[in-house]
Amino acid sequence: MAMTAAAAAQDDPALYPHNWNKWYAMVPAYLYGKDANAFIREAAPRYLKPASVVADLASGEGRNAVFLAQAGHTMHAVDWSQSGHDKALALAQERGCAQRLHCHVAPVTEWRPPAGLGSLDAVVMTY
Repeated sequence: MAMTAAAAAQDDPALYPHNWNKWYAMVPAYLYGKDANAFIREAAPRYLKPASVVADLASGEGRNAVFLAQAGHTMHAVDWSQSGHDKALALAQERGCAQRLHCHVAPVTEWRPPAGLGSLDAVVMTY
């Protein structure tokens, strides 16, 4: 049975974590699909107030950030992969919510919200 791109990336230290930028760029499809993680789909309406400001750490190709932007939240997608952000922005354009998606190329351990730490209503980190 063929290994999926995501499984190969997780199993091969040469591909994780520093080569995600190349990996996202060379795989035309979205590694985890375009639909948000099931937990995000279920939890966001329950726990996020309308028009929240949310950071999605290690956002990858942005499926969760785009889902939340589509729901009216201002999103800060943080990932060190520019090619992942390129896919996230394309998905946000496709879904009509690009104006609410702000991509930041940075390690999650170093990124700080532009308006300060107290400016976020929530932080998500899931795949």
